[in-house]
Amino acid sequence: MLFQNVQDGSSIVGQLGHGDTAAYKTPKKVEALEGIGIIRVECGEDFTICLT
Repeated sequence: MLFQNVQDGSSIVGQLGHGDTAAYKTPKKVEALEGIGIIRVECGEDFTICLT
């Protein structure tokens, strides 16, 4: 595996994909994407998107 699918930051309305609205100061694996083939990842100042 070349990378792990992880997110951190603020989640006011659940936008981190963890199923809650908690903020995370350290990266946390996004369990909802476990086992799904991610073929491309794009990142910006305020976003990350995974193409499946």
